[in-house]
Amino acid sequence: MVFYLEIKDKSITKAKFETDGCMTSVIAGVQTLKMVHLRSIFYAQQLKDQDVLNALGKFPASSAHCCTLAVETLKRTLELFNKRSIYGIHL
Repeated sequence: MVFYLEIKDKSITKAKFETDGCMTSVIAGVQTLKMVHLRSIFYAQQLKDQDVLNALGKFPASSAHCCTLAVETLKRTLELFNKRSIYGIHL
């Protein structure tokens, strides 16, 4: 899973993702991005996989790891953004 974020004024203004996973992986990715779109980076960094599961409602327990994958991918993407911002790298 890969996330692409556009961030302006510390808010996520655009968000897309790619995955080569199963349909539940796609659903988890879509829900994660819906939850952070037009929200602050701080909010996105606080998101937990259980928050995504709760928002989805019914979701196969055997696929809960897809929500974990989506949230962890989001957090790693934000970490990379923060590191680049610290060093003055703009993409």
